[in-house]
Amino acid sequence: MTLKYRKIYPSIHNDAKFRDLSDDGQNIFMFVLTHPHLTMLGAMRATIGGLAEEKGWPRGRLSKALREALSKGMLKADWDASFLWAPNFLKYNKPESPNVVKSWGAALTYLPECKLQDELRQQVKVFVEALPKAFAEALPKAFRQPFGNQEQEQEQEQEQEQEQEQEKKKSARILLEQGKKDFEAARIIYPGDTRGLDTEFEYFCKNYKNWREILPLLKPAIEAQIKWAERTREAGRFVRSWKQFKSWLLNKYWELEQKDVEPTDKRTATASGAAEARDPGDGSNIDWVALKAKSEAAKQAAGDS
Repeated sequence: MTLKYRKIYPSIHNDAKFRDLSDDGQNIFMFVLTHPHLTMLGAMRATIGGLAEEKGWPRGRLSKALREALSKGMLKADWDASFLWAPNFLKYNKPESPNVVKSWGAALTYLPECKLQDELRQQVKVFVEALPKAFAEALPKAFRQPFGNQEQEQEQEQEQEQEQEQEKKKSARILLEQGKKDFEAARIIYPGDTRGLDTEFEYFCKNYKNWREILPLLKPAIEAQIKWAERTREAGRFVRSWKQFKSWLLNKYWELEQKDVEPTDKRTATASGAAEARDPGDGSNIDWVALKAKSEAAKQAAGDS
């Protein structure tokens, strides 16, 4: 969509860049600004050959004249896409109403897609946002969407994030499955009562956020405590039954340290010796009433002798 009228200020002749152009340079620059195919965005579809034919100039002459304006940033071109743009056009041809801004969406369809079109759309968006609110609200969606490579980059970033998220979930699932196997290895050798694997593993993970660090300690602790209990019984000392595995976990019995148990005759077990027999299952295995009776009996036996 083109404009029937454009604003070209007489002060253009005071512009240093314009004055530095050769006669051909000034001529071709004015030719572009007044070209009938120039859209209201200040850009158009154009080729060097086409413009040369319109002007009746040799291709080399027109190309040289255009390079002057291009080198000063007065024009921008992507000849591969046949895109030509005067980036300061809107500065001197501001929209007179929000309806004009709405019509820019149609003008955009006349322009080839390329990086320069992305740059133009971005410039238009920034330009309109500086105008009254009604103008900004009238800006077509095409100027608000991601631009060219930016859109592709965003899509790639989203895909990468999704892949990374899936990879994290996969790794977490593998770790969880392996953790469950290690937990079961400790659970099946536990001498006390146990419940279902899923129930107890869920309880364990829920109560200990650092369960991955604790997990390697469980089986060795249970094995050590089983051996300790066996040695304690062999030494003739009292060992109560193991608590439920859930209670063992709750009380952190994997942290218990057992003392070496020396073989002791049951008949001469003393209170101090029995006190060493701490149950790895609950930590409160000492029957103090029975212990006191045994101690008194031992003292009496010693006195009778």
